[in-house]
Amino acid sequence: MVQTVPGNEPILAEVHCRTFRGRQLPGLLLALVVTMQAVALAAASGLPATLQVVLVLGVLALALGFLTGTSRYRLTATGIHREHRRFLGGQPKCEFAPFASLTAWKLESELSRSLEEYDYFELDRQRGARWVVTNRQDRPGFAAFRSALLARIAPGTATPADAVGEVPSPQPLPLPRRRGFYSSWFGKLVSLGFGVIALVMVVAALVGALDGVAMLRLAMVILPGTGYLLYRTFGPRRAG
Repeated sequence: MVQTVPGNEPILAEVHCRTFRGRQLPGLLLALVVTMQAVALAAASGLPATLQVVLVLGVLALALGFLTGTSRYRLTATGIHREHRRFLGGQPKCEFAPFASLTAWKLESELSRSLEEYDYFELDRQRGARWVVTNRQDRPGFAAFRSALLARIAPGTATPADAVGEVPSPQPLPLPRRRGFYSSWFGKLVSLGFGVIALVMVVAALVGALDGVAMLRLAMVILPGTGYLLYRTFGPRRAG
């Protein structure tokens, strides 16, 4: 049986992932402000240090649980349906973005905090926050979503990987692709700047101008990070 959304439109692809309820940067700033207020409250309360830490971590968890949650994106012939449920519960927020309301898109990959590479879409809308769709929680669903969405908004860009779960698409509606950080001139300048800094630090290490802690930071953080940044910026372009 074919799944449908309100209006009895067949679902061409579906993916779920963890996202912010609204705009990510304002959400992070709000969580930071709330946490700082919790730190000040804990310091003024006179509670034992252990309870102060528990209070701050609890407030931070509540803030993130309110601002973030799980989003389910459903692609249909006319647009994209998004249902977002907060981690703290409550009524889901349901939105619909017709293809005509999308203004641009970006497909990029990035490293997570656990050093695992993941892919993500960014979809710009005429109104409302930018939608972010990742493959971190649902790789098979993301592969099918990516295939069907690219066939709709960027015909001719599909790769062999996109053939997995490919769904015949209605009339294509090409949208401009927004350039990612690694392919922009700003990204190239930042990468070269970090490369120069890393080179200077290597020379300083060779002449014995760095202490042990700085040497460890150079070997474990700066050189691997700079190498990855330079590879992503100046290395072979990825398809899609």
